[in-house]
Amino acid sequence: MSRQKVLQQVVGLTLIGLFFAGCGAPATALVLPTDTPIPPTETLTPIPVTDTPIPTSTTSPTATSTPTRMPTMTATPAPQLWDRKTSMPTARYDLSTSVVDGKIYAIGGMGGLTVVEEYDPATDSWTRKADMPTGRGFLSTSVVDGKIYAMGGNDSWWGASLAAVEMYDPATDTWTKKADMITPRGWFATSVVNGKIYAMGGDLLEDGTGRRPYTTLRSVEEYDPATNTWTTKADMGRVRRAFHSVVVDEKIYALGSFSPYNEIYDPETDTWEKIAPMPSSRVGAPASLVNGKIYVFGGEEEKIGPPTSVVYEYDPETDTWAILPEMPYEAFYMSSSVVDGKVYIIGGSEEIYPRPEPHLSTVWEYIPQP
Repeated sequence: MSRQKVLQQVVGLTLIGLFFAGCGAPATALVLPTDTPIPPTETLTPIPVTDTPIPTSTTSPTATSTPTRMPTMTATPAPQLWDRKTSMPTARYDLSTSVVDGKIYAIGGMGGLTVVEEYDPATDSWTRKADMPTGRGFLSTSVVDGKIYAMGGNDSWWGASLAAVEMYDPATDTWTKKADMITPRGWFATSVVNGKIYAMGGDLLEDGTGRRPYTTLRSVEEYDPATNTWTTKADMGRVRRAFHSVVVDEKIYALGSFSPYNEIYDPETDTWEKIAPMPSSRVGAPASLVNGKIYVFGGEEEKIGPPTSVVYEYDPETDTWAILPEMPYEAFYMSSSVVDGKVYIIGGSEEIYPRPEPHLSTVWEYIPQP
């Protein structure tokens, strides 16, 4: 091969290498053909090669970049069963609570309290309202047409039982006296069916001078707010005190007392029927209805027994009881009310008799699980 052709080949290969370097291709060493040696007597003038860097783009790439670390994935937490809320301003037990327009009214309490306080679950706040005219604990309250009827109770720890009925109107924050019950009673329960209030059981302390005499009742009385009159109804199957009642399908379920015996009342037929007993007796244990099931909280198992943290669930359709996870504390003689499917358990006591102190001001929100 002539010297001129060798030089042409070298120049051509060099230009090709520069072209690919400018296009960003990886640099490749220039290799001459091995079959055509350059004569050693001839000197070749090298062709200068300048390395020009490729400019770095300042614009963002159009393609999506892969992150250097994947985001942390957090599973959705399970619903919280119990949640502590703002405490009630006045600590108390043996109070009664009722709901009107999504707000809970805590009324009275042991020791002859007249205090009324309104709790708004939407804002988790309390507001003081007009005092009840007659101070009392162990009372019961029920709602008809947006009015709260406070009934019975005791004016002190072992004070005489009361027959007093007073109506509270949340819209005007006023109280009005109504017709007394036929029988004075405390530690009893009330429920509403078809606009009428049924007062059931409880204790009758006749003179208030001490722990005796008193009578545990089975009697039932119906109050008609439209006529402000009382009528005697069929007695319960057995005496009952410090219990609660719940309405399901226009029938009243009487739950608790010093026996696990439970029963339901049909106002239409004025008859009582025995139902399945609780796993154990419950005294001073509030009960509430949510999504067709009844929940019973805390209470004591026997007279002068310690408060408990048990939670029972009753299914009226199957007439069966279940034991659920316990409350976060032990208490009895509190009150419970339901707003938007959540149960609010308010006040109570956590000490054993004869001095159930200190009284509780706690408010716990309970969300029943499906």
